[in-house]
Amino acid sequence: MRIGDSLPSILSTDGGNQMTIATGQISIVDFNDAPSLTAFVSTTSPKTQIWDPATSKYTPDWTSSSPVLQPSLFVSSEGTSDQIATAKSVKWFDSADLTTALVTGGAYTVTGSTLKIAQNIMTGSIYAKTFICEIIWTDPATLVDLTVRAEFTFNRANNGATGPSAISAVLSNDSDVIPTDSAGNNGNFTGALSTMYIYEGATDVSSSWTVTANPVDITGTLSGRTYTVTGFAAGKDTGYVDLTASRSGYASITRRFALSKSKQGTAGTTPTLYRLIMSANAIQKNISNVYTPSTITASAKSQTGTGAYGDYAGRFTIEETTDGTTYTNKYTSSANEVSKTYTPSAGIKALRVRLHLAGVTPSGTNHIDEQIVPVVSDGATGAAGADAVLVSAWAPSGNLFKNDLTTSLTAQADLYKGAVVQTSGVTYEWFVQKSGNADEGAGSGWDKLDSTNQASYGVTGAVNTATLTVTAAGIVNLAAFKIKATYGGKSYYDTIIFYDQTDPIMVVVESSNGNIFKNGQISSQLLCRLYQNGDEIDPKQSTATTGYKYTYTWTKLGRDGNQDMTFGGSGTKKGKWIDITDADIYQKAVFKVEIT
Repeated sequence: MRIGDSLPSILSTDGGNQMTIATGQISIVDFNDAPSLTAFVSTTSPKTQIWDPATSKYTPDWTSSSPVLQPSLFVSSEGTSDQIATAKSVKWFDSADLTTALVTGGAYTVTGSTLKIAQNIMTGSIYAKTFICEIIWTDPATLVDLTVRAEFTFNRANNGATGPSAISAVLSNDSDVIPTDSAGNNGNFTGALSTMYIYEGATDVSSSWTVTANPVDITGTLSGRTYTVTGFAAGKDTGYVDLTASRSGYASITRRFALSKSKQGTAGTTPTLYRLIMSANAIQKNISNVYTPSTITASAKSQTGTGAYGDYAGRFTIEETTDGTTYTNKYTSSANEVSKTYTPSAGIKALRVRLHLAGVTPSGTNHIDEQIVPVVSDGATGAAGADAVLVSAWAPSGNLFKNDLTTSLTAQADLYKGAVVQTSGVTYEWFVQKSGNADEGAGSGWDKLDSTNQASYGVTGAVNTATLTVTAAGIVNLAAFKIKATYGGKSYYDTIIFYDQTDPIMVVVESSNGNIFKNGQISSQLLCRLYQNGDEIDPKQSTATTGYKYTYTWTKLGRDGNQDMTFGGSGTKKGKWIDITDADIYQKAVFKVEIT
């Protein structure tokens, strides 16, 4: 039988080098794998808002075209449908204050699970705004509340001022649907790839940037700036890869390529793959409003099973948007066609092209693939002004910890004057969010990190440095850090959040001969097993004490509930397993194991 307790993967530290990750004891329970939760946030508005100082206008203007943030929740035990309606609670937070949930009033309207923004909140020195959605879902099998968080970041770009052009990044493919059989197997990944392009104004400067990939629940390979997907993680129906472009002296840019399965056909067969291919990933517009290329060609491809990958005659719809939000239909196929060449209208923000099956009458919902082609442009020349100064906090290697207690990540602070990172004349102070803490230089609720307290927060390098090292031991669910950069007698702030998505470690204590004996005839072996994400970790070796990642310390409680300090000679025994006999038990005993 399996008997034990499931506990979080990080419980406490003992002040030294040892960390207690879990405990277990010999008690009979129903051992179930916890379902995994996946959440993401979508929006009705573009992620980037443009501010034009010459006209004092935002595009889109959130006072009249309010973005609505909608969370989605997928639960491994509940199939592929969105479970957000079954959530126990949904709360929204501004990443600058993770202690107070957003409520209806002022700039925000909270309705059910959605968050609506009704004001232009990225003003002054605010060039980005991140929102955190916290979802609590109750597992009906165990009645345990499970928590998952998703974030969404808006960015602001300025237009119209003399100086460097805005930096933007575009993916050749933002999302893809992989056809599989009804069991989710035999996926067709032909053409499941995305290339990242970086523009400075309307100029393609991709060759000057380095792209890295962080795949989640998918497998694939990165070649240069192109990521090719080859599969999903076991048991996963959705996944994504974050592509991050980096360049010395510039803030990094991250874009997400999202994938999901379309289960169709019958088990064991591969259905037909359909793919929409665009002749360009973006339309470049110069200061004279001239488009390059002047036309865009959409082509359709298909492949059935392992057959040839070739042209497909389907139906196309082409739409345009002038505000980045509302699309107007400009073309609909009247007959099946393999490709369509289209000339974009002047003054648009983007094209949206959709592919429909052959012979159908296209509608807004029956498309089988979609691509959006943005317009990137050089800013208009305006009045000269002083260079803006801002500090940007970012994570060069990502901000997510998962299932590795030895992992450390870094937070990097860059202070910009104009488009140039300043390397002298800047002093840095780091703070960690601590509820109720008095103002120590970064506002209430932030504890200043220094040489005396940084170890207790699991960080190093916090004293007057632009780089902060964060360890997994310092993160329970999530932790927010604020950077204060002082330059030219003024202080500038930014915030970064690190997340811990470590799966809980399940502790199982096994007794080789059960846990009930009669007449003092006792002989058994107690073995501690650890499970994480459904797989056994730190498996049994040939000896009880060597070759393991963790240390196992056993104690015994007698029938009176008190610890037996003679057990093992000093009150404890160590080992992955221990042997017990009638000498260890008088009527009843409880054996407890602590894993460090």
